[in-house]
Amino acid sequence: MSATTANTQKTNTLTARLVQVALGTTLMGVSLALVVRSRLGLLPLDVLHSAIAARTGWSLGSAIIVTQAVLLALWIPLRIRPGAGTIAGVVLPGVACDVVLSVLPDSTGLLVRVALLASGGVGFAVGVALYLGAELGSIPRDGLILFLHRRRGYRLSTVRVLMDLGCLAAGWLMLGPVTALQQGAVGMGSVLLAIGLGPSIARLLPSVTLADVSSTPPVASRNGQRRRDREQSLRRHLQVLVYSSFRHAQGSQATQIHFIQSDIRLLHEQGVPFDPAAGDALIEHVRHLRLPSGHVEVPDEQLVRAQFEFWAQTLWDIACSVYHDDPRLLPDRGRLEERAVAVGGTKQMSSFTDTEMASVAAALDTYRAPGAVGLSGTDVVNTLFVPSLLDVELRFQGMGDKYPSRPRTDGGDVHESRLRGHCERALLRYRQGRPDTTNRIYLTVCQRLDGLSGLDAAEDPVATRYRELVAAYNRCHPGGEVAELHVPVTVFPRNAEAR
Repeated sequence: MSATTANTQKTNTLTARLVQVALGTTLMGVSLALVVRSRLGLLPLDVLHSAIAARTGWSLGSAIIVTQAVLLALWIPLRIRPGAGTIAGVVLPGVACDVVLSVLPDSTGLLVRVALLASGGVGFAVGVALYLGAELGSIPRDGLILFLHRRRGYRLSTVRVLMDLGCLAAGWLMLGPVTALQQGAVGMGSVLLAIGLGPSIARLLPSVTLADVSSTPPVASRNGQRRRDREQSLRRHLQVLVYSSFRHAQGSQATQIHFIQSDIRLLHEQGVPFDPAAGDALIEHVRHLRLPSGHVEVPDEQLVRAQFEFWAQTLWDIACSVYHDDPRLLPDRGRLEERAVAVGGTKQMSSFTDTEMASVAAALDTYRAPGAVGLSGTDVVNTLFVPSLLDVELRFQGMGDKYPSRPRTDGGDVHESRLRGHCERALLRYRQGRPDTTNRIYLTVCQRLDGLSGLDAAEDPVATRYRELVAAYNRCHPGGEVAELHVPVTVFPRNAEAR
């Protein structure tokens, strides 16, 4: 492809995305006006918009613009970057809503009001899918939700529900409960919209995503290129991996081994060069680390330091083994025992008991077996990481002896599915066009779990295990049952596998 052709293609793609953002955000405003005229109930955020309009004497569109602008201002201390979709989402829905409300009369007929609600709900779902599918930034409310999910680790659904409830309560109080019902700001339509919009948008989104039309990557700024160079540095990657592997292991050291193996193999396959000095830098780096948020509380600081140093050395052995295609570089049980003592670990510490050390040694032995050297990162995810991950998730759904529920200090869901959260995060990163190795692992996890549909234990025992996990999760979450705990691959961008 010539440079001129590539530039033309990129320009056409950007133009199409900008047009899609404009159409989507305008359709959101038009659809909101239809819902308003139905007087059968608004979405929670729009109840707040309606209340602000009633209190200030502004038009509904003006209340939408001002409220979204205030939310956008909250992005500044959070360092979230707005995009064209963000700006359009602040302005165009409010303008379009006011224009349509100025020409659309009130209706008293119930059938007409139901039709207005239905068409407004469908149009709003299509509009949101269009603007999100352009992948040029989100409206302020969605941006704050994603920030709390990605940066603070809160569940996406929990943040959305709490924010919606807060908006609904604030709007209802400002309008007054009786007035809110009489004016149709709160009603059965609110419930139907709240239940139906999310799944509808999710189903529409894959068919309207335009960010992947061009395979030509955007021109990077110098800062962006330097950041990517750091991410592609083996030294930097291992320093992140030794920390993140605890989160993805969820307390299982065998799962931690499989996660590290799949991560480093993917890194090697991507052509990240070996750095002989990365091992020493890694050991120095971990001496100042603390366990990640969400990990089981470990009050013994000596144990925390011993754990990080033990895993830093073990991780380095795995990296050397993968890069040199030599399983003899992996430590055996005796070497692991010596290492535990050298870093200050004792048999009385939970991570260095005979049971735990045997688990680590057995997991490493798997990679000494004939044929293990040739396993790709994807092979490791499919054959070793996924089964181990399902077992870990099951024990937190009341099926484990050691931890029948997830130890938490933040008052969160003790039966939370980290599998689900990591798959959702991978989807977000792919849609943003910047997946890392961890996100690639969870895309593979989603592909593996997608392939289990309709299989029985005779065909694939993992299929039965996954069904047991979903059933156990649903038993622990009555009223919030799900059909699956991963993200279907069809929801990911079309060329996700090629990235």
